[in-house]
Amino acid sequence: MARATPTDAAGTFHLVGDRGRYRLEIVPPADTHLARKMVSVDLVGDGAPALLPLLQLSPPLSVVGTVSNPARQAVAGATVDFFALDSGGTRSVLIATALSDAFGHYRALLPDVPSPAEDP
Repeated sequence: MARATPTDAAGTFHLVGDRGRYRLEIVPPADTHLARKMVSVDLVGDGAPALLPLLQLSPPLSVVGTVSNPARQAVAGATVDFFALDSGGTRSVLIATALSDAFGHYRALLPDVPSPAEDP
């Protein structure tokens, strides 16, 4: 079950959960133009507050392109989806979506996702 927890002015947040591994998605305010970040964290669940590792946002990765048909005419309103793949290339997770404009142009801001070695 997903739950949103805002950060305070210092970037601090509190997470309460059962012992286990969690995938967190950090979503910066839209006006910062920073990319989302996805990380996995482990909660040990021994009753004491746990200090998670520093979750630092990466510079944004903006992807731009143009969608056209075989006659090289712009395709407006096309949805372009971006997926992160596991190391075997068999499991994927949707990480961004963009919509082409009247000229077929699209722009997507890709989140920083863990590499397959970091996320089981």
